[in-house]
Amino acid sequence: MISTRRRRGNAFVKRNLVRSGTGNESRATARRAAPSTSRAEKLTGCFIIAASHPLLDLVTEKLLDGESASGVWGEFPVYLFRGLVRRIVSEARPSGRATQPAEPLLTRGLLTRVPIDREDLPLRRSLISQIIKQLNAAGQLSGMKTLANRDGCVNTIATLIGELQRAGKTAEEFRQAVEERDADTQFQSPKSKAQRPGAKDQISESKFQSPKSQLDFDRDVALIYQTYAEALERYGLTDEDAEQLRALQLLRSELEENEGVVSSFSEVDLLVLDGFFDFTPVQGEILKCLIPQVSNVIVNLNHDAQNEEIFRPFQSTIDQLQSIAPFETKASHDLAQVNQSLAALRSRLFNVSTESEPDSEEAGNASAPALQMLECADREIEIRSIAKEIKRLVINQDYKLSDLALVVRERAAYADTIARVFAAESIPATWNGAWMLTTFRQFAPAESFFNS
Repeated sequence: MISTRRRRGNAFVKRNLVRSGTGNESRATARRAAPSTSRAEKLTGCFIIAASHPLLDLVTEKLLDGESASGVWGEFPVYLFRGLVRRIVSEARPSGRATQPAEPLLTRGLLTRVPIDREDLPLRRSLISQIIKQLNAAGQLSGMKTLANRDGCVNTIATLIGELQRAGKTAEEFRQAVEERDADTQFQSPKSKAQRPGAKDQISESKFQSPKSQLDFDRDVALIYQTYAEALERYGLTDEDAEQLRALQLLRSELEENEGVVSSFSEVDLLVLDGFFDFTPVQGEILKCLIPQVSNVIVNLNHDAQNEEIFRPFQSTIDQLQSIAPFETKASHDLAQVNQSLAALRSRLFNVSTESEPDSEEAGNASAPALQMLECADREIEIRSIAKEIKRLVINQDYKLSDLALVVRERAAYADTIARVFAAESIPATWNGAWMLTTFRQFAPAESFFNS
């Protein structure tokens, strides 16, 4: 295994970008983190960031297998990205200088805040709704005055605020962007003075009689976002996107004050990012602050040499990481084993460049389990095609209905269509006893493959 190293002072910095075979992310992560776990059975100096809960559980199980490490002193350093954000916020230290009233709200104070976007406390949308109604009642909203009391307006604004937060834009930055756009618009479209008699009064009146412009709505969004950010600060509240933005502000402040050093990461020797497809802009900015602080950084991405095309979107993630620091790309050919009937999916799934006809070897193997792929224009046609296949198996091949199972990616999205189509085709079906396949370990490689 060849690694690229570059000198930083008297130390060597090594960063590897590993394109792992599908289904083996947790094993690769545990193996590369093993040197950190072997020292007194402690995960010292190691941070592992997993992209999902199932992957986090797998990595935890591999690391605490009783061989590499049977226990951990202190906090177990395997996190989701939001766990990393909480760690950054909790370990940040107040600025050496006194906090001024003009200091950005997101960087003022480090007290634990109450999340309002969790299932047990879903207050985020309600808070935004109240802000919109109060601003509208005070006559401060012009663009969305007639829409303020509609649910669709509240949902749209809540989504838009989340997008702005994930883009790494604070309320103040967005307000300034709207003001700059307003100034540019007025400079590019000056009002003409050539008007009919009484034009002076008409110009003033037309400003209020014309349809609402996009700038009117942008100003309203900026005001709502600013009020929402102030409410979070005043009452000690937060949400997942706001917390990421807060962590970014804290990191930037610490880098500025400590001459490019993040003290909480000074003893971290290994940072592992596992299972991510891409990063939001605010996550990318956080990584831009953290990656230069760590001597060894490993990023695991899904890859399969038999089907390069469907993994091409990962290239933008690789380019983003390479812009932060020099990485060496390593391709791993350690692939998870699958049933022979599923092996063809590795090279054909979602790949329009491959032929759909089966190979002669597969066609001649009559004993192999049949695998049929259907391409349907919409969900209705998809379920009707499945219903016809069920009838064919029952009528022509003497299958029992109890021998057949229908697996869908999202039950809620398919439930109504399945109930309607199966009723029309006289196929009895029930949702009783439904399980999540991800609870069975044997389906983990398949889930990783289809989610890649």
